[in-house]
Amino acid sequence: MTLQQSSHPSSSNISSQYSITVVNEALLAMAIMMTISADGKESSKEFGLLKQGSSGFEIDDDPFSVAKKELAAVESQCDDHKNVIRVLERALDEEHAGRTALYLELEKERIAASTAAEEALAMILRLREEKAAIEMEAKQYLRMIEEKATFDDEEMNILKEILLREREKLFLEKEVEAYMQMFFNKDQLY
Repeated sequence: MTLQQSSHPSSSNISSQYSITVVNEALLAMAIMMTISADGKESSKEFGLLKQGSSGFEIDDDPFSVAKKELAAVESQCDDHKNVIRVLERALDEEHAGRTALYLELEKERIAASTAAEEALAMILRLREEKAAIEMEAKQYLRMIEEKATFDDEEMNILKEILLREREKLFLEKEVEAYMQMFFNKDQLY
């Protein structure tokens, strides 16, 4: 839709020509608009500003109807994105709460494990002390038994010596008695 310029433009002709050029440029700019698709990439779409009527092509009554529809679609997508963002923020908050709960539970478990380890170490130390006391007592009993065994061996040796002496004494007494009888029997014979 371009107008041909006359060789002698009048001021009304220039202003109407300027208005038509501005309208044409606005229509052209509206016809090719950049929209954002759902995947975030830009794509250009031409908007049909002309409609086909009974007498051919005519200018649409509302040249912004397609743009308004596209704007509504973009706003709907933005609302959907806002809803998704809200859902994701809620999920993130729940995730943070869950992580905090896990950290608290982990801290409780760590404290319980630390307490159990301290109690186990205390029990080990107590058992070591008891073992050392029992070992010391056992060593004392062993020493006492060894000393008693040594004493008993010495006593046994002494008793054996006494028994041997008593036997020798008995043997010698019998021998003396035998000699005395022999001697007295000889004396009586003479």
